[in-house]
Amino acid sequence: MRVKPLLPALVLALACAPGVPVRVEVNRGAPVTALAFDLVPTGAGHANEVEMLRVTAGRESPTGGGSGRFSKTYHHWILARQRHAAGLSLPATVRYGETPPGYIAGQEPRGLSPGTYTVTVTMGQVESLAHFEVTSTGMIK
Repeated sequence: MRVKPLLPALVLALACAPGVPVRVEVNRGAPVTALAFDLVPTGAGHANEVEMLRVTAGRESPTGGGSGRFSKTYHHWILARQRHAAGLSLPATVRYGETPPGYIAGQEPRGLSPGTYTVTVTMGQVESLAHFEVTSTGMIK
C-alpha cells in the first residue's frame, strides 16, 4: 500500500477545500511592523465566527479539525474569541499584535525575525491558512 505519495495531495486538498468560508490574505510588500491579515469571506461553507487566529513559525498544514489542537510548532501569537463575545464580522482586517474586541491573546505577540510563518484562522471545524515570509530586510513576502 503506497500512502506517502498521496499525502501532499491530501494536504493541498485540505488547504484549498471548497467549503472553507474564509480566505486569509497577507499584506505582502509591507514592512513587518505593519503586518496585517485580511479575512475575506469566500461564499463557500457555513460562515461561522472566527474562533481563533494563530501565527506560527514554519509552514503548518491544516489539522483538518479546527479543534484547537496544536502541533509542536513555535507559536508567535494566538488570539481566541472570548466566550459569549461577538466574533469578527467578515470581511475583517487583523493587525499583528492588536487584539480585536471580543478576543483575548492566548499568546502575546512575539517579534518576527526573518523566516517563514503560517497564519491559521479557525471557524467552527474548518481551518484556513496562509504562509508568508519575513525577509532579512524586514519586509513581508
